[in-house]
Amino acid sequence: MLGRAPVVGWVLLMLPFAAHGQASNQDRSFRVGIAASVLSTRLKGSDLPNSDSRISFSTGVMAERALSTSKGFRTGVLFSRRGGRNTNSGFDYDFEIDYIEVPAAFTFQPADPKRFAPYALAGAQLGIRVGCSLGITGPGTSDTQDCDRMIPPPELSSTDLALLAGGGLRFSVGRALVRTEVGYAHGLQQWEKDIKAFNRGISFGVVAMLPMRN
Repeated sequence: MLGRAPVVGWVLLMLPFAAHGQASNQDRSFRVGIAASVLSTRLKGSDLPNSDSRISFSTGVMAERALSTSKGFRTGVLFSRRGGRNTNSGFDYDFEIDYIEVPAAFTFQPADPKRFAPYALAGAQLGIRVGCSLGITGPGTSDTQDCDRMIPPPELSSTDLALLAGGGLRFSVGRALVRTEVGYAHGLQQWEKDIKAFNRGISFGVVAMLPMRN
């Protein structure tokens, strides 16, 4: 069962989008497209002070609506592979955690953007855990286990609520709007009940979207 707090927080972020959709007759350009990112993720906290990052990926679909000439709202559905690495007593532990993520972010740009224009974004995302594995390597040992089959199994959080911030450059290619961006996700939930550590991640990505209506 999903925890109520992260779900409620994400829904509250969606409300301004829904309300603004009824608010005026300004430009309502709506775009849909694909997103792909390279992620540098880690599990950071007092119980994992020497954690290392791991390189992974995120991919999925995005939708964006213009709220005005300088603001927009973006959401979508992404598959993201997060986690991190840690070393203890000569053994390397590689945690790989898979999420289905639903971001909710506002974008900000110059009111009269040229063909190439900078932009910023801020918001949050709700992640639902769909997989987890632990790789262990050390002297004479190399093994990968599914987290749910470990004995005893770790008490993993089924969700992850994170704050989002980032920015980049947007430009047009024909009818498509392309965004190249750098982002940061700051997890707010412990990924495991008994380990004080949280998801952290930097993304380097591209989003390409086409207009659905004028």
